[in-house]
Amino acid sequence: MLGVCLTLLLVVFAGIYTSATQEKSYDANTASGDVLTSRATLIVQPQSGADTVQVDRVTLTEGGFLAVRAVDDNRLGQIVEISEYLAPGTHNNLSIPLGEFYDGGEELIVMMYEDAGNDKIFNDLDQPYEEDGTPVAVYVATGQSVSESVVTNTAADGIPLMGMGTMEFISYTDSGFEPKDISISLGTMVHFVNESSIDMWVASDDHPAHTDLPTFDQFKGSGPGEQYVYIFDQVGEWKYHDHLNPTAVGTILVTEATDTEVKLPTSKNDSGYYSIDSDNFSQLVDDPEVTTVNVHIPYGGEIAGTEAFVPYNDTQALLAVLPSDTTAPVALYCRSGSMSAIAAKAVVDAGYTNVYDLTGGMNAYRVSGRDVLVKEQNN
Repeated sequence: MLGVCLTLLLVVFAGIYTSATQEKSYDANTASGDVLTSRATLIVQPQSGADTVQVDRVTLTEGGFLAVRAVDDNRLGQIVEISEYLAPGTHNNLSIPLGEFYDGGEELIVMMYEDAGNDKIFNDLDQPYEEDGTPVAVYVATGQSVSESVVTNTAADGIPLMGMGTMEFISYTDSGFEPKDISISLGTMVHFVNESSIDMWVASDDHPAHTDLPTFDQFKGSGPGEQYVYIFDQVGEWKYHDHLNPTAVGTILVTEATDTEVKLPTSKNDSGYYSIDSDNFSQLVDDPEVTTVNVHIPYGGEIAGTEAFVPYNDTQALLAVLPSDTTAPVALYCRSGSMSAIAAKAVVDAGYTNVYDLTGGMNAYRVSGRDVLVKEQNN
């Protein structure tokens, strides 16, 4: 009798387990996928050469869509196709036809979007869904996650920066972009800084498709105090606007760079910052948007234009003199480069993404023919 009871209990338990497991799974052909989870997931098996993208499984914490997007030179490009609306929960075996206008040959990703208006219609206000601050996306060809630099359009690796006159700043105010029109050299990095009281979404014309220069698109709004950075690597006259306020417009004229312009490194070192030479550093020091800090101890001289002096090993004091915006450019130096390298790593670890360190320090700066000032210090 005891054996029969145990058998019945096992059967009941198995039934409950099977039911609970099935509730957490949603097939694309069924009617509902309303099981909420705490984490979004996106699984795509490697595939190529097809006119349809197959998604093995996607879990949405809120209703939304899947977009198949092109990637152009490590930056987001055009949206190729959109899935139908997906309810919150887990969906299995989704097929996204790429349509008759897709001619192939592009690197594709699948990207998760939230339904901003809860209207179950994909529109230009729907933005990429983020998990831990990073949009959820995977490559179609490999099934691997797309790096944050690509899905946020901040990748710089492999994009030639022809000079530093090559860093320009445009402020976005409540009156619009200032200056709204600029002329730059090919490879210039432009910072669009939101100094307004509203969100900003920088994008190329036309509105709302952003087809003139598809990679020149912020793809999401940024709040007051934040900024968007784009490296212009195509010659042309590129008109742009605020996607959220299309009356705010401007034009970026990009021309070929000259051979005499200074060249910045295009990739960071293993510690996450840029190591630059004296020619580049002299340009940074002269830029009012760059915070330049001497971290050498004891005092052994300084470069004209230095804004602060902080011991390399006092991270708290160093962060206190930097802008609160962690995307703002920061330039560090010491006498030989060893102390500033330690400080640069600490600043990167604190979340700053545009940190520049002078290779060889003041010694190299002096050898390059530039002045290093030595001022009398009060004891």
